Amino acid sequence: MITISPLQNLNVFRAVLAAVPIYTNEEMKYLQTINLSAGVSTTVVTTLTTEPYNVFLLDAEGNDISSQVNISLALAGGVYEVYIYSTDALTGVKLKILY
Repeated sequence: MITISPLQNLNVFRAVLAAVPIYTNEEMKYLQTINLSAGVSTTVVTTLTTEPYNVFLLDAEGNDISSQVNISLALAGGVYEVYIYSTDALTGVKLKILY
């Protein structure tokens, strides 16, 4: 039988906890309301310097319309830009980015 002291147990717990990233909601999401013109690529310059892992769009009613538009990203001038092409004019679109 191996005996582990409370201090060893605490050190193991600290090591495990240190490896787990802790995020708040404010650190993980970006939101901006935009308008899209028909047949035109809209550029949204964000303040994000961390590469996003999910970008999606909601219409004014809250429906996901990401599959109805073309979305691409690029790092430009140290921040990420989002390029959105829509065949329809849409107003009050919410751009949501998780990073």
